[in-house]
Amino acid sequence: NVKQKIQHYPAYSTYVLQELRSLIAYHEGFEARLADANTVEERNLTTLQLDATIDELLSKGIVIHTALHPEKQAADEEAMNRILSPYKIEASATVIDNTSREIVSIFGGRDYQKFNFHRAYQAPRQPGSAFKPLIDYAPAIELLNYIPSSRISGGHYCVGNFCPQNYGGGVYGNVSISTAFSWSYNTSALRLLNKVGLEQAFSYIDRFHFQSIVEADRNYAAAIGGLTYGVTSLEMADAYTSFIDGSYVQARAIRQVTDLEGNVLYEWPTERDIIWSTKTVRHIRSLLTDVVTKGTGKGLYTNTSYIGAKTGTTNDYKDFWVAGLTENYTTAIWIGYDEPRNMQSLENAKIHFKLFNAIMD
Repeated sequence: NVKQKIQHYPAYSTYVLQELRSLIAYHEGFEARLADANTVEERNLTTLQLDATIDELLSKGIVIHTALHPEKQAADEEAMNRILSPYKIEASATVIDNTSREIVSIFGGRDYQKFNFHRAYQAPRQPGSAFKPLIDYAPAIELLNYIPSSRISGGHYCVGNFCPQNYGGGVYGNVSISTAFSWSYNTSALRLLNKVGLEQAFSYIDRFHFQSIVEADRNYAAAIGGLTYGVTSLEMADAYTSFIDGSYVQARAIRQVTDLEGNVLYEWPTERDIIWSTKTVRHIRSLLTDVVTKGTGKGLYTNTSYIGAKTGTTNDYKDFWVAGLTENYTTAIWIGYDEPRNMQSLENAKIHFKLFNAIMD
C-alpha cells in the first residue's frame, strides 16, 4: 500500500522515487548511455526513453520495498522541525543503519512537502572541515603510517599560493595528529594532503558517490573542504559509513522492487568494497571520538557506547556541518540558508549539535 506511506513520509518517499529512477536506469542500461552521451540531444532522448520505461512499469503496478523506519523517520522529523522552529535557517540530514547500510531516515528541509526541493540529496554545499577525515587523515593513516600520537606542525603553511589560516588565526607548533584533528587545524590538514599527494587522496574520494565533485576540485583547497559545488548530507553520511569497519557499499533506501505477484524486478548490488584497513578504521574512530570528548565537538552527546564525529564550518560561517557515527547509525547534518549567508550569530547556539543529539540517541 504505497499511497498511504507517501503521504506520511514525504521526505523519504520523494527520495525513494528519485532512487527508483536511478535503480531502473542502472539495470536497464540508461545509466551507461547517459554517461556516454556526447550531445544534449542524445541526453534528452535517453532521458525521455528512461521516463517512458518508468511510466510503463508504474502503470503495470509495482511494490517498492524500502528500509524506512517509520517511527524513526517521524521522530527525527518532529525533533528537527522543533529544534529549527525558532530560527529562519534550513537543514538536511540522512541517517544510515550501520549493519545494513540502508537509509532509515532522511530530512529534506523544514516542514517538508512531497516533491519540494530536497536538501538531503539536491543541495550540494561546501563541507568545510567535515571533509578532512576522508581526504586528509584516513589516507595519511592508511598510506603513511600516521597514528593519533604522531606529530605534525600547526604553523603557517602554503602550497603554491594557497595559504589557509587556522580558525581565529591561530598558529601552533608541533602537535599530535589527535590535537590537529580535534581542533581542526587547517594548516596541519593541508600538510597531510601534500604528503599524501592529490592523486592518491582523490583515489579514495573517487570510490564514494559524490555527484558534484568535479575535475577542478583536484587542488589543495580540497584539504579543508573547499570545493567548487560541494557535497550533500546524503553523500557525506554515505562516505562516513566507510569508518564503521572499513567496508563500503553505497547506502540505499530501496531493498527491492517487485511486481504485484511478488517477483523481484530490481534490486541493488550489495557487495562491499574494502576502502580502509582495520588499523586506519581504529585510528579514525579514535580521532572522531577525541573531537567529541576534547575538541570542536564538545556538546555532542548520545546515550550509546560509541560516538565519534567531525564538525565543519565554512568560510564566513555560511554552512555548519556535523558528520559522525554511533554504534547503530551514521549521519551527516547540514544547516544553513538556501541563499548562503553568514551565520556567525548562530554559532554558539550549536543548532546542528542539537539535531545530531536528537536523531542519533
